Amino acid sequence: MLRVAQILLPISKEMKILPILLCSIGFLNSCTIQNISQDSPKKILHMRNATYESYIKSVQLYPNTGQEDESLDPSVLRLGDPYPLRLSFDDLADKHEDYYTYFIPCDEKWKEIPIPHIDFIQGNNDFQITNFTYYTGTAIPYVHYTQYLPPITRAGNYVLVVYRRLDKEDIVLSRRLMIVRPELQIKEQVVAPFRTEKKYQNTHHQLNLKISYDPNSISSPVQTLKIYIRQNYRWDKVVHPTRPSRVGSGSIEFDILSSILFPSPRAFRGFDIRPSNFRGKGVARVEQKNFSHAYLYTDRDISSDPYIRQPDLNGRYLLAQKPKAASLKADYFMVSFTLKTPKQKEDVYLLGSFNSFVKDPMNRMIYQEETTNYTQTLYLKQGYYDYVYETSSGKSFSGYFFQSQQVYEVFIYYKPLQQPQNTELIGYKRFTNRP
Repeated sequence: MLRVAQILLPISKEMKILPILLCSIGFLNSCTIQNISQDSPKKILHMRNATYESYIKSVQLYPNTGQEDESLDPSVLRLGDPYPLRLSFDDLADKHEDYYTYFIPCDEKWKEIPIPHIDFIQGNNDFQITNFTYYTGTAIPYVHYTQYLPPITRAGNYVLVVYRRLDKEDIVLSRRLMIVRPELQIKEQVVAPFRTEKKYQNTHHQLNLKISYDPNSISSPVQTLKIYIRQNYRWDKVVHPTRPSRVGSGSIEFDILSSILFPSPRAFRGFDIRPSNFRGKGVARVEQKNFSHAYLYTDRDISSDPYIRQPDLNGRYLLAQKPKAASLKADYFMVSFTLKTPKQKEDVYLLGSFNSFVKDPMNRMIYQEETTNYTQTLYLKQGYYDYVYETSSGKSFSGYFFQSQQVYEVFIYYKPLQQPQNTELIGYKRFTNRP
């Protein structure tokens, strides 16, 4: 059983959340939450997926395609797509804030590039989020915000920044998005690394790529084409191959000689807190007081267990029953995680797309000497969640197997030698190692 101090400790610097926790645990008679401001260090904008306030929850950015599970798609659009990107998030408060957004254009390394906003967006690059809905029928009141982003007219990488009250230094969240102008053909193959890296043949994937392009429009492809491959939508799992096996007239290939390798982890662990009246997958029990507190079954190190194929969401999460209804039908649960494993020499983290796989103090597991367990408790909205435990260096407690299904994305940028600020995303493909 976690002590109150253990729950509050990781977020004690974020004073706005304290009344929420105290209210939920039963220390306050009233559950009216007010925004509490205090002097704090200047926020530093990170050009990645990040949340800068602990009371901003359930951030999602995805193409609004109208499909049932559209929120599972990455924030990638093709120029001219008939649907926009949809941003949504919750503010655990009982009154709305004035939030604004803007785009930052970036190169392939996610460094800001100096181009005027009229080159990539029509109108002003600054707009207010005006679509919000109060929801106070839950244990913790919150305001749900949504915004359909205006179309971007230039291919490339962008960081969407959300800030408060016309103060661009008061950042609350940032999210990466990609706009592609497809000009290339990409053929992929996922194989076991038998010939070059035999020690990895049962635990890794080798990716072979053939990229076809128009030699009349692209010169010096080895120098101007920048290729990045991402696994399971994780920005900390990206490979940047620079040495092709072959370069022909109109094609460039990466195969066994290039050795593009990815560890292939076992399927993500998962739990389901969508049901309110019965225990979902992975949930040992739910305690109902002034709030819902879900205790998951104790996890253990399964690295040495035999491989068993299991479905997962490749690290993502799905809110409530349908994304469009989730914002107004879901409550927030306290969710307690336990990992049974000997104390490690390095920190252990609880990761998933719900926290952008960021290894920070909020997501660090706490070792309990009396039980020899690692524990952590998070506030999460009702939904189905994938998660994984990893150490600071990336060691997994689930093991690696060639048979495991992984999702890969290939991003190809064209960076002109004479005008590097004109970097554009001209190739994109998403695929898995299973049909």
